[in-house]
Amino acid sequence: MVALKRYSIDLYRKLSVDQERPINYHLTGGMRLAHTHDQVDCYKHFIGMAACVGVEMEFISPSEVGNRHPLISIDGLLGAWWDPLDGDIDPAQLCFSLAHNARNAGAEIQRFNPVESISRTKSNEFLIHAREGDIVCEILVNASGYRANEVGHMLGVSHPVVSLEHMYFLTEPIPDIEFLEKRVPIIRDPGDDFYSR
Repeated sequence: MVALKRYSIDLYRKLSVDQERPINYHLTGGMRLAHTHDQVDCYKHFIGMAACVGVEMEFISPSEVGNRHPLISIDGLLGAWWDPLDGDIDPAQLCFSLAHNARNAGAEIQRFNPVESISRTKSNEFLIHAREGDIVCEILVNASGYRANEVGHMLGVSHPVVSLEHMYFLTEPIPDIEFLEKRVPIIRDPGDDFYSR
């Protein structure tokens, strides 16, 4: 997963400077907060694994968490897993940029043509039965997001995938953040009972 993330970050950086179809991509860094010793151990394990594939991350102290985000309360924190390459991206711009580049590389994109089922040919190719007609391919990539399990079932496989709904809310301007003249890091907080379930 870390290697995939590194690949994605390199791709997003390249797409963000594309003069023809740039995307909004902001590296802000990110913190995953640790409330328990189990979380600390788990995060340090992941940081070590990331280092093995050349991705630099670190475990930071509660005071450093406070230094990097001015509005966070560090009461009860044991620290955080710091990822300097975390950030945010405009998903619609990313989708259109990827589609644009895929077309330029020779791909054909069919929209509004839902897949109804998938089978295999005698030569072991995939036969995708879509509303507008069948499509034959040698390689099938299940990149169907929250419908990954549904597509997986068409192939007789089960994916250990759980879709999560991301939420955000808009506030009035926050002077303490505006004063910084930079984006604050992304914070992920699994809570103190996350690993006890």
